[in-house]
Amino acid sequence: MTIQLPDSVRNYFQASNTYESDILLDCFVEDAIFDDIGTIYTGRVAIKNHLVQENNDLNTHTSILKGVKVKDDYLVTAKVSGDFAGSPINFNFLFTTKNEKISKIKISLVD
Repeated sequence: MTIQLPDSVRNYFQASNTYESDILLDCFVEDAIFDDIGTIYTGRVAIKNHLVQENNDLNTHTSILKGVKVKDDYLVTAKVSGDFAGSPINFNFLFTTKNEKISKIKISLVD
């Protein structure tokens, strides 16, 4: 069952797809943690730099397939396509929020 996602999570995907780095940055708390399949980025600036480079260099587009609430977190399964080997690939995005902003994202491959 897909649920209503928090604004910060919806805005994260929208900003990623439209390459709007300022909107993307505003989705996160200052000390957010971004775990991109085991590579950790800490803080809004480091996360923004990583995402801008990944999104722009690989011409990525993300389509949400489903979203579910898991305890206090949100698990979003999404299809990511772009200029990379194996495209498209489905990923799980586990979001933790704090004060209506993203405090942590953990990305993993869908089994």
